[in-house]
Amino acid sequence: HTRFRNVTGVQTCALPIWAAPGVITRIADAYARTTLALRLPFAGGFATMPAVEDIPLVARRATRAKTEVRRTLGLPDDPPVVLASFGGFGLPLPAATLAEERRLTTVVTDVEIPRPLAGSLGDALRQHTYQDLQARGLGYPDLVAAADVVVTKPGYGIVSECIANGTALLYASHGGFVEQTVLLEAMPRFLRTAPIAEDALRAGHWADAVEAVLAQPAPLERLAIDGAETAARRILEVADAR
Repeated sequence: HTRFRNVTGVQTCALPIWAAPGVITRIADAYARTTLALRLPFAGGFATMPAVEDIPLVARRATRAKTEVRRTLGLPDDPPVVLASFGGFGLPLPAATLAEERRLTTVVTDVEIPRPLAGSLGDALRQHTYQDLQARGLGYPDLVAAADVVVTKPGYGIVSECIANGTALLYASHGGFVEQTVLLEAMPRFLRTAPIAEDALRAGHWADAVEAVLAQPAPLERLAIDGAETAARRILEVADAR
């Protein structure tokens, strides 16, 4: 299989080379015609582009303070709040096990668990639907910021949001995705992060890994997170020049 990236450096497709002979060359030739390539952190695949500029992280940021979001959603300060973020992965979460784990408060949306949670599950597992968040004037980045740790499979979007909002990240393997290697090499520089074993993830035994990642020291490096503003400005400058 041959994989290629779009200009953000994020993988867009994977296909057998025989299914589209010459497609990689054609994409590279098209990229060679670019006036300007704006390269985000954690990127790759810019070799044929004649003019490349690095820009800061593009990331969604919380609109409210962590304490305010927790108060709005009724989330405790102790034990640690863990956000399960598996939208689109189809990972079945062990709701009953997570509900019995008293060392954590786990939060899910209606993407991770589509059906409403039974009220008898207790306070250790909370569900906040997207409709509920919207009704409270909150977005998903507010949920990321309210959590101490996000448990996920690494992709640019959730990694960038954890960096921007100062949230630790536990990750399971994302399979053969090209960007995973780039992300795993870079993440420890900018956020507290560690792997979680696939069997522990699926069994709902997250507490030990959560406590371990929270015990890590804060990262020494910071990334600027105004990439969207920088990209917009440069696009307008290029358009005006032409």
